[in-house]
Amino acid sequence: MDTYLDMFEDIFVSVGSDGEIIHVNRSAAELFEYSKDEMKGKNWFDDLMPGFIGGNLRNAFQVLKDPEMEPEDYFEIPVLTKSGLEKKVGWRNQIIRDGEKITFISCGKDITER
Repeated sequence: MDTYLDMFEDIFVSVGSDGEIIHVNRSAAELFEYSKDEMKGKNWFDDLMPGFIGGNLRNAFQVLKDPEMEPEDYFEIPVLTKSGLEKKVGWRNQIIRDGEKITFISCGKDITER
């Protein structure tokens, strides 16, 4: 699946209900300064979000486990690269629910220079 995702220039990340990164594309790996293999298995909230933002997003993610809740269609947040730089990304989001299991799908653009 990751090979197909590499066709897209937008950043693509999927995160499991435990916060673990499942899929990334080439654009995401380049932005975060990791290889795709290095990113898989990292915790989205602990490893790639600066400071309190990771905790806030983790709390919001827990709320989204409720089938009545839907994610914000678009939001902008800083992310943390391997070298410690903060970059701002505009994200579009979707949730895939399979019983108790949820996967959070995000596509984004680096808007740091904007």
